[in-house]
Amino acid sequence: MQGVGVYGAAPAASSAANSTGLMAAVATGLALIVIGTGLGLGLGIGLHSDDRNLTLITTTTLSTSSTTTIEISTTTTTTTTTTTTTVTVTTATVSSVYEGSLSSISSIYGGVNQSTTNFTYETIQVIASTNDTYIFTSTSGSNLKFFGYLYNNSFLPASPQTHLIARDDSTTGSLQFNLTSTLQALTEYVLVVTTANLTSTGPFNITATGPGTVTFTRRSTTSQTASYGTVSTNGTDAAISNTAAVNLNDVVRDVDGTSTTGYVNQASMSFVTAPTASTGLIYIIVLNRTGSTFVFTPISTYQIPTSNITATTGVQTYAIPRNQLPVITGQYVGVGLGTGGGSLGMTPRLTAATLAVTNFATLAAATYTNVSIGVAFQYSVFSAAAVVG
Repeated sequence: MQGVGVYGAAPAASSAANSTGLMAAVATGLALIVIGTGLGLGLGIGLHSDDRNLTLITTTTLSTSSTTTIEISTTTTTTTTTTTTTVTVTTATVSSVYEGSLSSISSIYGGVNQSTTNFTYETIQVIASTNDTYIFTSTSGSNLKFFGYLYNNSFLPASPQTHLIARDDSTTGSLQFNLTSTLQALTEYVLVVTTANLTSTGPFNITATGPGTVTFTRRSTTSQTASYGTVSTNGTDAAISNTAAVNLNDVVRDVDGTSTTGYVNQASMSFVTAPTASTGLIYIIVLNRTGSTFVFTPISTYQIPTSNITATTGVQTYAIPRNQLPVITGQYVGVGLGTGGGSLGMTPRLTAATLAVTNFATLAAATYTNVSIGVAFQYSVFSAAAVVG
């Protein structure tokens, strides 16, 4: 048998995938030959007999694709750090100092509770530069116990509880006061400095501490005096020894009783019969009246020192220490003549009410007798005006 083979270029063994080869042969019989090269596939077909045989060898490449998924888990940790910053604010403290002194010419009042004793005092205007809390402290080299009272805008000596905003008069174990108050900037306040000792005198300092400056200015207490009654007389007795007499309606002044608040600081009377020097008993009495009746109740009594009494007729005038006889609007002031007190003249200008008294030390509420003629008796009321910051 004669065979003819026709071959195409065969791929090399190391040829890459997708290469193709072709071979043809003439032979007898049939043979199928499959040859795989690498990832390729060889196909052989043999045809036998006398016919021409064509052997076709071809190669193809199989492509295999594989996908692998890998999951990666990642954990993220967040750390928060808190930083605390401490800021310290330092506020400067300013000290302001006032130097004062209580003396024999200082003003006198009844104290914050309006007692019947004399307390010297000084009024000081206070103005702070900033809004804040301030401390006022007194110092003194004396043995006086000082009290401090702070008022908003003004101080009324006859009404010492009015406008009061801070006080220190009860600190035990210390002779000095220490009071604290919140002040408004550039606002006027009044600081009253007094003592626990009656009519005491001596120097003192006031120190104000706070975030701003405090301006101190000493203020004077203005005063006025009002007089009631008259010493004019027709020379006839109107009040005799062992009698209390109260003048009523003053038709000239159109006043019944006292129309001001203050202190009786002077009393004058016109004697028809002279009192007994050094032993005569003369009293000045402050009374309340019950409505329009003639019932009078004594509130306070002051005895004229016998050393001040002279055995003369006519007008005698006696000074009364301020605050010994406080009086308010609507009250009455009368005169009492005890043993050796002489007698007082009449005055037609007034009417009066009188009462027979045997012992002025036990004088009590009583109904007085209305008489048509007044008593030659005059008194003056010292009234302190408001101290405005």
